[in-house]
Amino acid sequence: MARYPTPTWPEEEPATTLKSALGRFLKANGLQGAGKRQQLESAWSRIVGLELVRHTRVLGFRRGTVEIGVESSALMNEIRFHQAALLADLQREAPRPAITGISFSLIPMQERDEGPAET
Repeated sequence: MARYPTPTWPEEEPATTLKSALGRFLKANGLQGAGKRQQLESAWSRIVGLELVRHTRVLGFRRGTVEIGVESSALMNEIRFHQAALLADLQREAPRPAITGISFSLIPMQERDEGPAET
């Protein structure tokens, strides 16, 4: 059976609120950004729809910029054409954390199960 590491508490002054205690605990255990990414992935999926979600993915969030990976340069060029509208939609769908920009980069195409080949 897998053993998980024992959570650690930072060696600082006692927390004055539950919010600050939870924030310090998440930061100390490397879990601080987990909810942000899920929120951004969900918002991206709602905005671009199933077809584009199959060819893009949220790579991260850094300094106010959502980083999106795109499987082809042609698709990336098309998405960049709509960048301002996508940014506005993301800001509306995911108001926290504050989103100030979107960046795009090429990622390798995902291998997909195409099903049985016809003979």
